[in-house]
Amino acid sequence: MVGLDDIDKVVVTHVLWPHDRFKDYGPGHAGFNPGVNEHFNPMVEAMIRRYPQIEACAKMHSHTFKARSLSEGDKKCHIFNSVDWYRSKGLDTMFSFLISPNGKDFDLHCFAPDKKARIVRVKIRFVSRGHSLIKAARSAPYYRTKSGAQWCNHNKELLKGHFPVLRNNLPSFGWRRYVVKIGPSEYVICIPPRFPYQDLRLYAVDYQNGEFVYPVLDLPTWWPDSEKLADYNLLQLAQWLEKESKR
Repeated sequence: MVGLDDIDKVVVTHVLWPHDRFKDYGPGHAGFNPGVNEHFNPMVEAMIRRYPQIEACAKMHSHTFKARSLSEGDKKCHIFNSVDWYRSKGLDTMFSFLISPNGKDFDLHCFAPDKKARIVRVKIRFVSRGHSLIKAARSAPYYRTKSGAQWCNHNKELLKGHFPVLRNNLPSFGWRRYVVKIGPSEYVICIPPRFPYQDLRLYAVDYQNGEFVYPVLDLPTWWPDSEKLADYNLLQLAQWLEKESKR
């Protein structure tokens, strides 16, 4: 689980705004009319398909009065009732944006819970669309490139030829995940979207006290430190795990 303390920067690349026909605003409330999810969800799904490194992972609301903090209702409605959904995305936190008037302008605030469930104010910085952080968030993951797709197919076939039980899928935020069964044990190879510039992660699968846990494993000392995909071989990594499991 990725918590607020593990996150260096959050980059907001898109803001989806409801069409007027879905707004249900009054003097004492702000809400949406039926059909807003059917309106939004296809746009969100298309956005994530195009940019797999991003996710819809924040809520935004506004106050008609000047405010610099969340109310107890905000915390309950915008943060703590969303914990399970965010955890299904691999996050142990969530982000709640608040807009409030400040004279003729508006202030934008962001809040998120830390590992102790304390609400923390998150610093906001506005950048241009051409900023390196925006470009990185919108860049194609390695498996969307021709060489990356070939590398994925080749390594998947190598693994399947040696370890018949193999699951391969795409979790959130552009990561790729291989679950390999070696003897009675399972291991998870997680590959970040900017691999090999980012190191992959290796986990064992364990079952303790009725729950699955995933202890992190160190990569072997011989594992390459290269910017070339061709220098990395997942079968060799799995075979190393197989030898280590027999010790």
